[in-house]
Amino acid sequence: MTQGQRIGTMWAIAGAVIVVAALYVFWPWRQPNRAPVGTPPPAVTPISDLIQVDTPQPDQRIQSPLVVRGRARGLWYFEASFPVTLKDATGKVIAQVSAQAQGEWMTQEFVPFAATIKFTNPATETGTIVLEKDNPSGLLESADAITIPVRFSVGASAVNIQAQYDSKIVYKLPADNNSVPYQNDCQARGGTFDPCGSPCAPSAPICIQMCAYVCRLKK
Repeated sequence: MTQGQRIGTMWAIAGAVIVVAALYVFWPWRQPNRAPVGTPPPAVTPISDLIQVDTPQPDQRIQSPLVVRGRARGLWYFEASFPVTLKDATGKVIAQVSAQAQGEWMTQEFVPFAATIKFTNPATETGTIVLEKDNPSGLLESADAITIPVRFSVGASAVNIQAQYDSKIVYKLPADNNSVPYQNDCQARGGTFDPCGSPCAPSAPICIQMCAYVCRLKK
């Protein structure tokens, strides 16, 4: 082999090595995090498939104490609870409590929850209730929340309360027997209105039974 042939062979080998090295470095399998062109973005799970709020409804008038109820998938909880925050229209926190699972939370299915918020009406007429996914890791990609706009019952109450217990509120009967303000007040509290409920204390050993306007609160 002549000198020129040897040099040509060496250049050919060097070129082949360069091509193989380039293929090794830039071949797609060397870049597993790069999605192929035209690949659609990952699907986003709708918030309604993670948490559903029964009460309060959007723009509902609320009053203290307010019972928040609904259902959320097990992954929304951590140790059977998640934070619920009530804010005024400026974003100021009025109250913060923990919603508690009303069943086994270590599941992927929906689990009922309940939370009771006691608060003083702010100066603003509107506000929000934020139900956050409990995120002990603090990772941004694990955070999620649903926000419910609400309206506060600003000003003096149009009803007279005779007694208030954990499970119910007993109203004083109005002279005109108009139950509408009492029904509205009970709804704002997230309770169930009873036009002929018992005025007796839950623990009373003896009580005279008579009809009273009662708001039954859900724990």
